[in-house]
Amino acid sequence: MRFRSGERVTRHGTGPPPPMRLFPRISMAFLAMLVLSLGTALAFFLWFVDQSNERLIAAATRRLEFDVTLRAAQTEDRLDVARNYVRFVSGTPPIQGIIRARANGGVDPLDGSTEERWKDRLATIAQQMLRTEPMLLQVRYVGRADGGREIVRVERDRATGRPVRIEGGDLQRKEHEPYFTATLARPPGRMFVSRLNLNREHEEIQEPHQPVIRVATAVPSETGSESFGMVIVNIDATRMLDELQTTDRDGPRYYVVDEQGNFLLHPVANRCFEFEFGAAPAARSEIPQVALVFDAQATSLAIQDPVAGQAICARVIDLGEGADHGNLILIATDSLELVTSANDRSRIVVGLLCLAVAILALLPGLWLLRLATRPLIALTRSARKIDLDRPEFAIPEGISGEARELAELLNRTIHRIHVQTASLRRSHREAVQFAYITAHDLQEPIRAIHSFTHLLRQDYAERLDGEAENYLARLTRAAERMKDVMDGLLEYNRLGQESARTSVDLAALARDVAEDLADALTAAEGTVEVAALPTRSVYANEMRLLFLHLMGNAMKFRHRDRPLRIVIDAVGTGDELVLRVTDNGPGIPAPARQKVFQIYQRMHRRGDMEGTGVGLAHCRKIVDLHGGEIWIEDASGGGARFCFTLPAAPDATDHSVG
Repeated sequence: MRFRSGERVTRHGTGPPPPMRLFPRISMAFLAMLVLSLGTALAFFLWFVDQSNERLIAAATRRLEFDVTLRAAQTEDRLDVARNYVRFVSGTPPIQGIIRARANGGVDPLDGSTEERWKDRLATIAQQMLRTEPMLLQVRYVGRADGGREIVRVERDRATGRPVRIEGGDLQRKEHEPYFTATLARPPGRMFVSRLNLNREHEEIQEPHQPVIRVATAVPSETGSESFGMVIVNIDATRMLDELQTTDRDGPRYYVVDEQGNFLLHPVANRCFEFEFGAAPAARSEIPQVALVFDAQATSLAIQDPVAGQAICARVIDLGEGADHGNLILIATDSLELVTSANDRSRIVVGLLCLAVAILALLPGLWLLRLATRPLIALTRSARKIDLDRPEFAIPEGISGEARELAELLNRTIHRIHVQTASLRRSHREAVQFAYITAHDLQEPIRAIHSFTHLLRQDYAERLDGEAENYLARLTRAAERMKDVMDGLLEYNRLGQESARTSVDLAALARDVAEDLADALTAAEGTVEVAALPTRSVYANEMRLLFLHLMGNAMKFRHRDRPLRIVIDAVGTGDELVLRVTDNGPGIPAPARQKVFQIYQRMHRRGDMEGTGVGLAHCRKIVDLHGGEIWIEDASGGGARFCFTLPAAPDATDHSVG
């Protein structure tokens, strides 16, 4: 309450009624506290669930990564076992016995065994190998002569699974098979591992389809001048691929891709080996998140893609010795929604539980509040009858304890207030008078100082030297400052200042930044082309810093084999305006385009490229300050294009800059 000089303010009666009585007020406070408590508990639980979701997703990603690593290692072990079988067969006596017998008219000169006898022995060895190792599909000894005619062939019968020997006219010529010529092109003893594809018999794809990998090595002739033939083991890739997937309908989805991007294993059965029937490679477009592995920039990858709602892990399956054509890639994806579904269901349960607790606590709480506030309500009714000029306070009957003690304290306090109010009124009148007199009387000396300094300059100008003139100027300025102080006694000074937007010619600003970087551009043999850009209301210093960072980034990560070229232009109009800074550098891979805007995130190791990792984070912060968005696209001729929007009207009040 403010008092004016000479005014006596007196309130009689009960005064204006309060907007709400005591019990409803406390009831609302109780309800608010109940809602706040339950809301806090619910918010904490939801936060805990979110944290749990993050931990679950991280754990699921680690499990998936471990599973992919284990399955890939198992496949690599299978191929090592197959290579060992090839080495074993090529070193058995029948291999050289057949060569010697064939060179000596059908009889081995060392022990008199016929060629057929040696073939029988080799077939027996091969049959035992197929009985021992389920993954083996065929064991063959193929000669170079007669168009690559098979000499011994033992294979697993598709109906019974038992090893059978193929003889006579059923032995095939293999000189037109790619694996035949590739194996003979290697020195004897060197391994060859074929691509994983569908088995062909008589140059036709076998029905039903049989995926195979062939491991082979050349066998030297008796003279050693050239290869006599080769030993080939066909691996049943159906078993191998079955080990790389799961039958759990809600489990991870597994893919196997060759070096060309063809699907060898796919959750949709008819997508497997579709390249054998003319389909184009589709893995790169279907699973672009693992492009780093496709491009041989990484051997393994584990990421979480919130847009696709998936955890994605990939690992190269190293086919090892003899696989000169490239390796396989094992990819697994898992749904993040399924990982967190249990936590999401618990949110609903806890929300309903909190609502039930609130309803159960509300009614008894209101009854207890009514009981507790009854003495306070009686005190309130008596207090409304108080007149500060004639204090009379009747303590209500029937109250006791803290309520009665409060009433007695209130009675004594009212008396003190009555005494002190009169004193305050006197002091207030004196303070108002003092302020008025001070403000009025100090104006006169200030005017006098102004007048006399003016007269001194006017009447004694010829007598005043430079030092005296300086004293008068300082005296005048001091008087003006005193006047400003007096005028500002009742003004409120805000603490801190907010930077205001100004209208800026963006093209001129970009050219100024390029001019500041002229020496660095010359050193990089670079050019900057600035197209027509609009004038925008922006934070000028921050916008200058944005252009500086983007040009500096282009210079830092320029292509070493061509001169640097930076183009700054804009597309669209109004709120759809997009400014673009395009370079012709090596570009930025898609998976890293969001990561580079995070503080301290770098694409290169610290020793490979200078920088602190905060420049592009500053760019995002500046664009956010203007209410826009920033992202990276591929440039048409190679390189990276940084795009950002500058809304014509900010979404909110201008931000403080400092």
